[in-house]
Amino acid sequence: MKSHSIGTQKWLLVCCAAISLLVCPSRVFATETGDGGLVYYCTSGTDKYYHSKRSCTGFANCMGVIQPLTPSTARIKGLSPCPICTGGDTPARAATPMPTTASGLTDVSQQVADIKQQAEDIKMQAKERKQAIKDAKKAAKEAKATAREAKAEARRQRKEASRMKREAIYSIRQEAEDLKVSAAERRLEAEEMKREAEELRREAAAKRKSIAAEKRRIETEQRRAANEYQRQMTQQKLEAIRMQREAEAIKRDIKAQKKAAKEARKAAKQRIKEAKRARKNR
Repeated sequence: MKSHSIGTQKWLLVCCAAISLLVCPSRVFATETGDGGLVYYCTSGTDKYYHSKRSCTGFANCMGVIQPLTPSTARIKGLSPCPICTGGDTPARAATPMPTTASGLTDVSQQVADIKQQAEDIKMQAKERKQAIKDAKKAAKEAKATAREAKAEARRQRKEASRMKREAIYSIRQEAEDLKVSAAERRLEAEEMKREAEELRREAAAKRKSIAAEKRRIETEQRRAANEYQRQMTQQKLEAIRMQREAEAIKRDIKAQKKAAKEARKAAKQRIKEAKRARKNR
């Protein structure tokens, strides 16, 4: 019975040593990281440690923002494991003496089972982390592909924008040239119209002068004709007066002649009466 218990103790010691060799590095890693393999640090710059838990009491004096990061990144930043939540920089505990009683063996068996379960959990976590790393790599690859496509699209858009810019500049320059030509043509037309207007003004001035001269000539002729007409009318009036006087003289002569003829007839009648009276007296 004693030899059997001694053999069992040796077997348990070997198992504990092997399991401790397998588990210790993983246990350290497990104490250094939090959920999903990430640790946390304070962005204020005064904290020299990274923490495995966001709720660690080491964040009590944090004046910045608590941000997650990977342990390797934390080491690159020069951060050390927090002695509160990760157990970093803490003195190693003394080895627990191996039990020699049956209850002690039961406790060791339970510890071995717990250690195996922790090892399985660590393996599962490692697998999950590997899968997460694969997913992250895949996502990074997709992100790179998307970035390449975005760069290609941006390059194409820049080329299209450059082409449109060149076309716009060419179109604007062409329109500017057309506007310049049109403006020059309009200036020439305006100068031509100005010359025509000046010519028309000169012609109008000449016509006004000609009309004024013609008007003066017509007025002079009209005054001359009026004077001539007035002179002729005066002559006609004088002639009419003369003829009226002659007619009156003729009327007086005719009246005198009629009176003389009447007196001559009366005298002839008187002579005839006297002649008849004389014949009767004979």
